[in-house]
Amino acid sequence: MVISFRSIEDTTCRDLQESATGIELTNGLGDTFKVISVRNSKLISRTDSELVCVGEMLYDGVGDQLRMELSDVDNKLWVKYKVVDDMETLIEQILGWED
Repeated sequence: MVISFRSIEDTTCRDLQESATGIELTNGLGDTFKVISVRNSKLISRTDSELVCVGEMLYDGVGDQLRMELSDVDNKLWVKYKVVDDMETLIEQILGWED
């Protein structure tokens, strides 16, 4: 599924969540897996130039947290997906930390 984003202002966490379905991610060991679905996404932060959300990801029968970022860099929108552990997500939600 390919989703085109027009602006950060008009994009929701649900939009990012839907855009992640079907993508392939590679871990540090070089293993590749396909995202089956993402649900229960939550807003971590929103600025004029960045939207950051985290949702529950299901892939190959395994669940994990997926961080989804939409950024405006030089008037171009970029999407980044990153698998994060529960502790990293919890710290971000409580303290508002960014990478």
